[in-house]
Amino acid sequence: MTSNIQAPVQTSAQIIWDAIQDLHQQDQVVTRDLLSGLTGLKMTIVDDHVGKMINNGQVRRLRPGVFAPVAVMPEPRPISMTMMPGGMSKMEVGDFCVDLWPTERRMLASMLVGDAVQYSNIQAGHDANFLVNTVWQELKKLRRELGEA
Repeated sequence: MTSNIQAPVQTSAQIIWDAIQDLHQQDQVVTRDLLSGLTGLKMTIVDDHVGKMINNGQVRRLRPGVFAPVAVMPEPRPISMTMMPGGMSKMEVGDFCVDLWPTERRMLASMLVGDAVQYSNIQAGHDANFLVNTVWQELKKLRRELGEA
């Protein structure tokens, strides 16, 4: 007896997305060449779908031809910290509330300061790259105007 049940047909977009996720989960570098080779799809098809994934926020370009999926995070919860008399504080994250003594608050702060410094460094890098690019473009424009290009 033969079965008439067929596996659902996957679109090329789904095949590419699955390959991107699989490679990323294995800590592999996701490149357009590798995607084309793994999926058996033409480079133009891979480029088209990856471009759409970049535009809709599923994938980000790390550098030309290299990609990573964008992590989907839940909607952030409201966070507040209330200082209480006597040094205690109440920290609320969504519906969760915790009382913190000063020593605990300092311990928590020392654990979170790395995130703050990392964010600051990332932002400083973006700002520096923007400034360098702007100066470079202006220099090229000036050279063209002076006839040195």
